[in-house]
Amino acid sequence: MKLNTRTKPTSLKKYEALLQRLRPNHPNLMEVESKAAREMHGYEGEKLVDYHTDFLTEDFTVVHQLTLKLRGKLFQMDTVVIGENGIYLVEIKNNKGVVTFNTTLKQFSRENGEKEIGYRYPITQVELQKLKLEHWLQQQGYPAVPIYPLIAISKPSTIIKVSGDEEEVARKVHHAEYIPKEILDLDRMNASDIKLPHEKIGRLLLRASSEYNANILQEHGVLLSDLLPGIYCSYCNRLGMERGHNTWMCNHCQKKDQKAHLQALADYFLLVGPSISNSQAQYWLQHNEKSSITRMLRGAGLYHDRRNRKWWWRR
Repeated sequence: MKLNTRTKPTSLKKYEALLQRLRPNHPNLMEVESKAAREMHGYEGEKLVDYHTDFLTEDFTVVHQLTLKLRGKLFQMDTVVIGENGIYLVEIKNNKGVVTFNTTLKQFSRENGEKEIGYRYPITQVELQKLKLEHWLQQQGYPAVPIYPLIAISKPSTIIKVSGDEEEVARKVHHAEYIPKEILDLDRMNASDIKLPHEKIGRLLLRASSEYNANILQEHGVLLSDLLPGIYCSYCNRLGMERGHNTWMCNHCQKKDQKAHLQALADYFLLVGPSISNSQAQYWLQHNEKSSITRMLRGAGLYHDRRNRKWWWRR
């Protein structure tokens, strides 16, 4: 059973909004562009692997995009496959070219034909996730659940090289299309008379999962004044729509859109925070009519807290 479908992560939505809103002369623009590209690249790789792990849904419970809290800190897992005989923790890597696992130095690198780039060592990463998940499950009343960490290389064209212990890497690292067979083999090899309630555990994980919500403005040194306010036209994608009679009109292509402010508000909540005041909305939407702004905020389904005069985004 597949309990959820992978969706575009909030972190990627934030970077998409930031790229559109960040002033072109900001000193950290290239840094933001690079991070946004990595976020998109990772998401695309995760979807490629989902195609293969979803074949297991008849006999296993599959959960994607989990963020759990342990001892006050969050940890993330790309995909968790739960069977009757164990839990299979799948960490997804979308590297292309030639990748090398150095088991002696615990280093992971990629060659793209021009240079070699180092990354966090995936085996250490997924082993740490295993330990955290073990502790989390113990807190939920599931001690000693067998957990098997695996690393899925999403692209079949990626060449995997090993410096050191090849068997250690071969046990955990596989191209994505081989992951289902590896899980089936492990589940058969580790069969036990005591069967895990895999669907129950999957639903427990999904209920406890929250969304990772990083402050990317702070991370990249971006101030509110560095962001471009206003309404983007959904037709020509240019900034500068103006409010007319109950609608927005683009100054560039002359198209009209009654709900153009909804995406602008979504951008604000992604980048700035979960609430907005009327005066803040006037600035952000570049429309200085208080009563009109109130109608738009109410029409957007926001919750109004009369005590602090803020409108809150309802997830």
